[in-house]
Amino acid sequence: MKKISALLVIALMVSFLSACGNPTNKMVKYIEKGDYAEASKLYESEIRGNLNAEEETRKRIMEETEKIYNEYNSGKLDYSEAIRLLDTMDKVNALDWHSVYETKRMVDFLYASKAAYSDGEKLLEEKNYAEAIGKLSQVYKDDSLFEKVPEMLRSAYEGSRNRAQEILQQTQESGDWDDGIEKLTSLKLELDRAEEIARAYENDRGFSNSYLIEYTQTLNDGGVYEEKKY
Repeated sequence: MKKISALLVIALMVSFLSACGNPTNKMVKYIEKGDYAEASKLYESEIRGNLNAEEETRKRIMEETEKIYNEYNSGKLDYSEAIRLLDTMDKVNALDWHSVYETKRMVDFLYASKAAYSDGEKLLEEKNYAEAIGKLSQVYKDDSLFEKVPEMLRSAYEGSRNRAQEILQQTQESGDWDDGIEKLTSLKLELDRAEEIARAYENDRGFSNSYLIEYTQTLNDGGVYEEKKY
């Protein structure tokens, strides 16, 4: 039993010393400390030209950048901290960190996506449905907030339809056809712009606004609209 324990201790010590001597691990520690000159020097002296070490370093950096991206997406890191960490890696001049560049680009996408979500949520609360649709359609599919978007878009489209029905009813009661037509036309233009944005972001939910054409035609005819069954 003592012999087994001794062998286990030796094995752990060898593993520890090996990890400490690993050039990739040493380089990452320099980066974490902000010692970019030493990290670059180490890469040039101990990693560059060693295919195994280069591949291990590449994989390690990819793991680190993916971790930063996921932690920003989940809210564990804020935008400035995520970019700071990526910039830290990027300052090692000896390295061509394609994964760092790509991750910074993806974090920027997420930043814009989360801003669009926040704006869309506020616009929806304010019952500004058309603009809410335009903003919510810009939420990135990889964004952790995206799962909430379909129901919010549905609410926005339903809110738009309810608003159109209100305009139709008020106009039929007041008899001010020109005012009603102008309001419905304006609403349709706003929704058309929102749907153009949705298509541009490949986030078109396929909601139809054909009822606006029917409502407007009804007012043009000066008649009473009858809801069609689809």
